[in-house]
Amino acid sequence: MAMWSKAARPVKTLPEREVERADVIPDRPFLIMFEQLKLFQERVKTNISSEYVKSWGVVEALREIVQENLDARKKYSCRGRVFWKKGFLVAEDNGPGLRRQDLALGNSGKRGHGELIGQFGEGLKLAALVAAREGRKMYIETAGFTAVPVLEYEPALECQVLVFVLEENDRVIGTKICIEATKEESDAALGLFLEFSAVRKISDRIYLPGGRVYVNGALAAERKDMLFSYDLTGENIRAAQSRDRTVVDDDALLEEVSKVLSTCRKQKVIETLFRIVEKKEAKAYLEGRAHLEPPNGDLVVWKKAMREVFGPRVCLASDPVYDLEAREKGFVVLNSVPWRWEGCFRRLGAKFSYDIAARTRKPRGRVALKDLSREESRNLRWAKKITREVFGGKLPKIMIVSEIPPDGEERVRGCYDHRGVIYLLRDVLTVPEEVLGTLVHEMVHHVTDAPDCTRGFERGWQEVVVKVLLRMYGLPEVEKTA
Repeated sequence: MAMWSKAARPVKTLPEREVERADVIPDRPFLIMFEQLKLFQERVKTNISSEYVKSWGVVEALREIVQENLDARKKYSCRGRVFWKKGFLVAEDNGPGLRRQDLALGNSGKRGHGELIGQFGEGLKLAALVAAREGRKMYIETAGFTAVPVLEYEPALECQVLVFVLEENDRVIGTKICIEATKEESDAALGLFLEFSAVRKISDRIYLPGGRVYVNGALAAERKDMLFSYDLTGENIRAAQSRDRTVVDDDALLEEVSKVLSTCRKQKVIETLFRIVEKKEAKAYLEGRAHLEPPNGDLVVWKKAMREVFGPRVCLASDPVYDLEAREKGFVVLNSVPWRWEGCFRRLGAKFSYDIAARTRKPRGRVALKDLSREESRNLRWAKKITREVFGGKLPKIMIVSEIPPDGEERVRGCYDHRGVIYLLRDVLTVPEEVLGTLVHEMVHHVTDAPDCTRGFERGWQEVVVKVLLRMYGLPEVEKTA
């Protein structure tokens, strides 16, 4: 008994990227009743309960079918198309087709192919389950056989399960999947895919308008706190998705977005990033929490973007006094740069306002070591020894001076310039605690390259304290299990 009035024909060559209203619909749209299906001998029982993915509707089923089509094109380098016509969404390709075992639960041709979104491997079967549950007509015509999904009662499981009723056909290549759907449902499903969406590509994996996260071309999340839309392909982002692909872990998302932005070479994209700093809006966007680490080979375009947005004289804020001095020298002081971006700005040549002000606050009156008193020399050697043990390795050049210009009304005991020199005021050498504290303080500047009152400087001090405490007390003992 034939299911179609016409013999199935091989799929013709199809355009690579085309969503169209075709002139044809399935050769014979579902004239067979369930009683006739009982006559078919070959069946594939999946044991998928009709209650599975109960929250899914027709749009979710269409999404899985479209994804099957896109994945087949990618996996087999074949052509395909998706279109809606006269009440049916049709997805077809000229790939090698499905196997009978692909319809059984737990079998999927996608497993082991990390580049495909359908890593869960059951999308087509679940789409068929929804179609059968919702009473939507559906058939899968592939090379060698045609499958129609139905629900049948399974006594052993005491519930209805998905069953595919099969019939042999003459098709030799490709797959055509047809499912009954309204135009609105079809449009909603196609809108979930980058290939069929209205977003515009502006750089590698970066799109406008913003607010959408695609994973391997399929919409995974929509957010209001993103400047751009992204198509992410990393293994971490795939693993961070829920089964229905609607939830993405924030940490994994931020990690992948950081990678995409850091490798961007489009000046306009980088300028857009920098303008949220100019407008003091960085905290409002996901991108403001990203780690920006552009490769050395891409720094030229990043520097051009920085100059375009902020001008040629720009520095990072550090302290109100230093900020004011930098502004008086004609610098644009950025006081709203996300701390994760500070390293990027430093690599692009932006100094802290502390550095700008320090150019005019030079220590004076160098004191030779031979001119120090015995007490001063002893305290300096003692402080150096402890500092070497704490930080490890060789200390930078240390110079003793008789005068360091005050920081406002505050006395300055030491300072560090970014040529690698630590200056200590001679007056502190008579008090062991002061010389040690000042030297360690300036060493934190040397190691972190961060000014006072910044996160980088705080982290540097934290590492010093933790290192000393660990040497004193050690790590907690691991309890032995019986």
